[in-house]
Amino acid sequence: MNRNEKVQIILNSTRSTLLVIADFLYILAFCMLTIYEFVSTVALWDDQKALWRELENGRPQWTIILLVVVVFQYLCCDKYNWQEYAATACIVVFGYRACSGNEIYFIYILLLVGARRFAFKKLMWLYFGITFILTAFTVVGSQVGWVEHLIFEAREGRMALGFVYATDAAAHLLFLAMVYWCVRGRKMCFWEAGIFGILAYVTWKYCKARFSSALLIILMAMALVYCIAEKVLGEEKWNRLMEGCLSAILVTAPLLTNLVIHILSFIYTDQWPWMVKFNKLLSSRLSLTKVGLEVYGVELWGNKILMIGNGGRTTFPEEYYFVDSSYLQISMLQGVILLAIFLMIFTMACLKARRAKAWIPLLICGVIALHGMFEHHAFELAYNPFLLMAFADLEPKKRRKKLRKIKIERLENLYG
Repeated sequence: MNRNEKVQIILNSTRSTLLVIADFLYILAFCMLTIYEFVSTVALWDDQKALWRELENGRPQWTIILLVVVVFQYLCCDKYNWQEYAATACIVVFGYRACSGNEIYFIYILLLVGARRFAFKKLMWLYFGITFILTAFTVVGSQVGWVEHLIFEAREGRMALGFVYATDAAAHLLFLAMVYWCVRGRKMCFWEAGIFGILAYVTWKYCKARFSSALLIILMAMALVYCIAEKVLGEEKWNRLMEGCLSAILVTAPLLTNLVIHILSFIYTDQWPWMVKFNKLLSSRLSLTKVGLEVYGVELWGNKILMIGNGGRTTFPEEYYFVDSSYLQISMLQGVILLAIFLMIFTMACLKARRAKAWIPLLICGVIALHGMFEHHAFELAYNPFLLMAFADLEPKKRRKKLRKIKIERLENLYG
C-alpha cells in the first residue's frame, strides 16, 4: 500500500466519523425543534409562558447548528449529484428569502433537506414518540390543571384540550393518527383503525371541529379498505391497482387542492346562493380570504398582514381576521415563491412514495392535501412531518445493500 492510498483511507475514515457526528446532531436538532414547535401550540399559564420564552431562546442556536449540519452532510457525501445539489441550494436560498421574518418555515425546510441520510420510517417513529408523549401530557394536563383548559363560547362550548384553540387540538389528533398508521404500516389491525373513529368522535364531541372529524372518518375508512384489499387481492394485484389512476391522482393532489381553493377564493361572490351556503359551512373562510385578496393581493415575497384569530382567548376578538387555508396563508403572507417551494416538495414526496410503492404514506398525503385547503397546519412541523419523504430514504434495505456493495468494491480496489 503506497502513501496516497494510506492518506485516502485516513481521509475516508475521518469523513465517516464526522458524518456520524453530523447525523447525531441532526437527530438532536430534529427532536429539539419538534418540541419547540409543538409546545408553541400549547395553552400555557402566564408563568409557564415566561419560562418557555427563556427556553425558546435556544431555538435560533439550534437552527444555526442544523444549517451547518445540512451543509456538512452535502459536502461530505460519497457521490456528488450536482443537479440535486443545485436544486437543494435553490430551495434553501429562496426559502430563506421567502421565510424572512418567519423562522418556522425555514426550520422546516432545513429539516427536510437534511433528512436525506435517514430512513423515513425511523424519523417517523421518533416524531411519533415525541408528539404522542406531548399530546398525552397536554390533554391530561388540561384536565388536572398543568396547562390552561380553554373553553370557547362558540358551538355550545368548544374545548381546546390544553391547546391554544379547538381546531389546533383536533389537527394534532388527526396528524397523530396519520403518523401512527404510517409507522404501523401493513401491521395495522382492524381494531387499530377503529381508534381513528374514537378520535373522530372526540374531535366532533368536544372540539366541535367538523372538518378534522370528517378527515378522521375518511382516514379510518382508508385504513380499513387498505387492510381488507391487501388481504383479499394480495400484494401483487394491490400494487397493480394502486399504480394506475388512483396513485396518479394522489400525486397531483397538492397541486389540484391548491388550485381549487385559490380559484374558489378569487371568484367568491355573495350573488351566488350556493357559494354563500358553502362559505357558511366553512365558517366564512372564503369570504374572509376574498377580502384579503382584494385588499392585499398575492405577491412574490408576501405581505405583512395582521392575523387576529381566536387562539389563546375565550372571547371573540372585535377585529377578527384569519386565513385558515395552508395554501392561501403562505401565498398571501409569505408569497408565491415559498408556496411554489412547498408545493414542489409536497409533490416530490408524493412522487417518491409512488415510485417506492409506499402506498400508505401516499394515501396519507392525499388526506393532508385536503386538510391544507381549509386548515393552516399542512406546512407546520408541529403537525405535519410527511414532507420529509421528499428527501428521506423510503427504501432503507435497498440503500443498505447498495452501500455495503460499494464498501466491498472499495476494499477490493484498495487491497486487491
